Amino acid sequence: MPELGGKAGRLWQMNREGLPVPTWVCVPATAFRQALQAHWPELRHLIMNLPASASSGQLADLATECQSILADLSLPQDLKLAIDKAVSELKADRFAVRSSALGEDSGRHAFAGLFRTWLQTPADEVADRVLACWRASFAAPVLAYLNHHGLAPESLTMAVLIQIQIDAWGSGVLFQASPDGNLNDLVLVAGYGQGEGIVSGQVDADSYRRDRFNGIWRDEIVDKRQQMQAIGSKLALLPVPEDLRRQAVLTPAMRQALLDLCDPLARDG
Repeated sequence: MPELGGKAGRLWQMNREGLPVPTWVCVPATAFRQALQAHWPELRHLIMNLPASASSGQLADLATECQSILADLSLPQDLKLAIDKAVSELKADRFAVRSSALGEDSGRHAFAGLFRTWLQTPADEVADRVLACWRASFAAPVLAYLNHHGLAPESLTMAVLIQIQIDAWGSGVLFQASPDGNLNDLVLVAGYGQGEGIVSGQVDADSYRRDRFNGIWRDEIVDKRQQMQAIGSKLALLPVPEDLRRQAVLTPAMRQALLDLCDPLARDG
C-alpha cells in the first residue's frame, strides 16, 4: 500500500495480522501531490539548487522561502469534507494526526523525528492539522536531511495518518532486536502515561530484555517519578503516585501477551 506511506502502511499490515490497532484513516499521498501540483516546480527548483554543503543559515532561509511559496496552500473542499466525515464516523473526542511520508521509516532513510505529529487534536481541528503536516514537510530539519543524504524532493511526498487518541495508563516500545545492536535480545521499554513521554525520553521507563535462545528475562525496574498525561488538548508531565514509582509497569503476563501479538509481524519480517 505505497500511497499510505511508512507509518500507515505498517498499521495496515498490523490490521491484516489481526492486531488490536486503534482505529485510523489515512489521507493518501495522492492528495498531497494534487494539492501541491501548482507549487511543485518552484519548490523543486529551490531544493535541488541548494549547495551540498549548505549552512544552517542557508537551510533556514530555504525553509522560509518554501513556506512563503506555500502561503496560499489549502485543502481542496472535497478533501476537507471527506476528512470531516471520516473523523465524525470515528466517534472519538481526540485524535493523533501523524506524518506518514512515503520514504519515512524505510530501510535506507528513516527521517527519524523530523516530521510532525499532533496529539490530542479535537475533531474540528483535524483537517487543519493535515494541512499543517503537509507544510511541515518543508521545515529546515527535513530539508537538511534531504541535503545531507542527496535525496530528491519527491522523498517528501506525504500521506497523513489520522488515528483515535488513546488515553493510556502505560505505554512503551517493543524492539525485536536490541537498539544497542545485540541481535540476541528482544527489548521492551515501558513507563506510565502517554507514549510521547517514552519516545521523547522525557520520562523514566523500565526495560525488559529477553534472551532469544534461553527465554530468560533480565529486568531493570527504575524509579519512575513522572508520567505524561493529557490535560484537555495538551500533554503535561505529572507525578507518578508514590506507590507505583518502583513497581514494574509490565507484569509477566503482559510481557507474554505482547510477545504473542508481535510474533506474526516478526515472522513476516
